Amino acid sequence: MPWKFDRKSSFNANSVLDENLKVRGSAGLYVCDMSVMPISTAANPVRTLGGLALRLSQHLG
Repeated sequence: MPWKFDRKSSFNANSVLDENLKVRGSAGLYVCDMSVMPISTAANPVRTLGGLALRLSQHLG
């Protein structure tokens, strides 16, 4: 995912993943773990990972 994301602008095309956590240039390869985050947070990442999983499940469902 891009380092800086502004909801008013388009998604960063230099990112490995698109806005739906799909690997660019792949056919159906998605990534849903903390490796998609550009930095490590000081807080517990469980809620962030849960949010990513929910987002991906809504996209795939």
